[in-house]
Amino acid sequence: MKHEQDTQPSLGELRWMRVVNGLEDRRAVGKPRPGLVLVPLDGHIRAIGFTTQRTTVDDCVRAPIPNPIAVGLSKPGSVWSPAPVRVSILDVEDHIGWADSDLIELVLKVCRLPIHLRLPLRSYQMSLSCRGGELASALPRPAS
Repeated sequence: MKHEQDTQPSLGELRWMRVVNGLEDRRAVGKPRPGLVLVPLDGHIRAIGFTTQRTTVDDCVRAPIPNPIAVGLSKPGSVWSPAPVRVSILDVEDHIGWADSDLIELVLKVCRLPIHLRLPLRSYQMSLSCRGGELASALPRPAS
């Protein structure tokens, strides 16, 4: 994966990102995984990570991604954690795709998001439905 340094991550975008799982491995340096950008901020983003593992280490079932192919993923996946993660902008890599309304609904349902993260997602979802399921053309797109 090459790092797309010339493009800022955008709300609703799926990107590869290096997410550190310090709870399961205190020496972790991060593992590349797809994630949904919630808030792009200076120097970092808040995101929801995804995984191909259907259960946690405690055998809890993770919430499956409704339409993985439609959002740019190559195979089925699940929400990695209901808590948003903070990722350094240096660890945000290639564009994968854009969230659809079903993925946004899942994240709003299963993730513990504070109101300042919920409202922009709901607005993004509304922009999708206003355009018949197509992404709003006003959203910034990464350069090809």
